[in-house]
Amino acid sequence: MFGVTDTTKERARLLASNPPAWQRPKAEDVAKQLDMRFLYRFGYDFASTHVHPMANDGDQDFYTIAKLKPAHEFPDQRSVLSNTLLVATMIMQEGLNASSLRWRALVYDCVADLRLFLDKGALERMLSFVRLGRMIESGMTLSSPAVESENS
Repeated sequence: MFGVTDTTKERARLLASNPPAWQRPKAEDVAKQLDMRFLYRFGYDFASTHVHPMANDGDQDFYTIAKLKPAHEFPDQRSVLSNTLLVATMIMQEGLNASSLRWRALVYDCVADLRLFLDKGALERMLSFVRLGRMIESGMTLSSPAVESENS
């Protein structure tokens, strides 16, 4: 799509022959250098177990399946999942903004309904997903362009 200029080629050659040596510092090492180990231990290490959904991966399933008493209290994952879905819908919307496919209006509705569901939790806001499913079942080709080009 874009032509590669001689300047760009030369820059790429220089970067390929001299790759950067920088590595991202580890949070624990930075805290030690600053004599603030507590910042890592209580701010990063401990807090991350309540933020990252994989922090206790498997533990909750084990206690649920084994039915051990007393069951541990595990952090609520809804905020992490909601934020993940919100970011996914933002990425989808950006892709749709660049699309010329005729069904994108329905997907916009699905994205809007998903965001409302995340905000309010009401299932009736998800009706656009049912409409999308019915369109697919009826055989509608979702990859049809909105406007046929003159060359086709």
